[in-house]
This record gives sequence, structure tokens and C-alpha cells, in this order.
Amino acid sequence: MNLLSQIFFGLTSALFLSSCSSNQGTKKSKDQIQSNATDSIQPKFTNSAQSPAIDSTLFNKYLEGYQNDTIPYEKEFFSKLLTIIKQFNGRRPDTTLLTIGNLGDDITRDTIFSRVYYESDSIYIDSKWMKNNNILWHYKYSNPYYSFNSDLFDGETRSIWVIFAVGIVYGIPEIHSRQEGEHVDPMVYDQGVDDLKEAGIITDKEQYKMYLQNFKGDLLAFGQPEGREGTWIWYKPARRLITYFQP
Repeated sequence: MNLLSQIFFGLTSALFLSSCSSNQGTKKSKDQIQSNATDSIQPKFTNSAQSPAIDSTLFNKYLEGYQNDTIPYEKEFFSKLLTIIKQFNGRRPDTTLLTIGNLGDDITRDTIFSRVYYESDSIYIDSKWMKNNNILWHYKYSNPYYSFNSDLFDGETRSIWVIFAVGIVYGIPEIHSRQEGEHVDPMVYDQGVDDLKEAGIITDKEQYKMYLQNFKGDLLAFGQPEGREGTWIWYKPARRLITYFQP
């Protein structure tokens, strides 16, 4: 077995998509990435308008980067990137990921469906929280960005493969737990009340404090991976997400 084959054999099970939060569950849908040791080791360099193929020179650079990068999180990303290329090269990059949590503060678990796909030279992430066939929340954005030190990732132009991999690994929504009795920054009350006021819903801080005291669900973070500095909470009386905290 040559070196390239050995590396890909080891990478077939390397793609494990997880959240920064221990409370987030990410499961596979029927069209999500699956790695199989019996798959062809060599990538197929074919191409079409919606099924891009990676240039062999660029692919070899990613392979060399995986072998030589000493920064742990970048080496891990190289591993996942190579597995993603192996799965989708010559096919349309398109997969759906599930984020599981308790957003609605009830006894049932909630599922966010996030489709990461290639269209018109861009990568899109289209996320929907659905319950009983109703869409409670929907958010879509393009070309997810995450910074790296490697010039292979942060050159003048990123390859569509890096953007697609960033979308899969870092771009989907995250669930964060909210511990009962945790300290609440005073800004939380102001921001929640202000969000509701902008939506035409009038409440005061004391009412909102009472809601937060009784809320036992999780928080949500979403959007560009580099810009996720805040979290959102489900406000059941208005059936909408509002800002929980935005620094």
C-alpha cells in the first residue's frame, strides 16, 4: 500500500463532526457524509458546472499540509477537508446535518436541519428549525468563514472545498446549555426586552426575568463562525427567537 493509500485509509473514519458545546448533538441525515474503507482511495478528477473537481496539484498541497502541519486544530481540519474532498469530488457538494437540543423548553427534543451546499460558485448554509411540520426558525447565509494560519486556507482566494469544509465543520448552528441559577448579566434583560419591543411586543424587565427563571431550555448560536459572539433564546409567548446576550 503506497503512502497516499495509507493516509486515505486512515482518514476514512476521521471525519467526526462535533460542536464546541458538549450539549450539542449532531447526527447524520440520509445524504450526509459517510466514510467507507472500501471506497476508492484515489479521488476522481472529473468536473461539471455543479459538480466541481479539485485540481490534482491543489489536492496534493492539502495532502502535504496534512502531513506537515504542526498546529493541532489545523491538522484536524486538514484531515476533515481531505475526507470531504474524497466523498464529494466530482459530485455536487451538498449535505444535510442535524443539530439536536431543547430549544423550545418542553419535553421533546428539537431538531435543526442545516443543508450545506454549492450553488453558483458559492457555498450556502440553509438552517431550519421545524416542529410538527411547521418552520419555527429559518436562517440562510453564504460562504462561511473561519480563520487559519496556513496559507493554503487563507490565501488570496479560498478554494470552494475549503469553504464547503468550513461550512460542515464550523458553519452550522450550535446548541449551548444554560445552567439553572447561573448569573445573568444585567444586559441580558435589556437586550431581550429591546428585541421584543422592536417586534412590537411590549413587556418589562420583571416579566422577562420571570420568563428566564422558568426557562429550562438551551440557547442557540448561529451565523458566520468568526462572528458568533452572542446567543439567542426562544421566547415562547411570541413564538420567536430573541437575543439572549450580545456582547
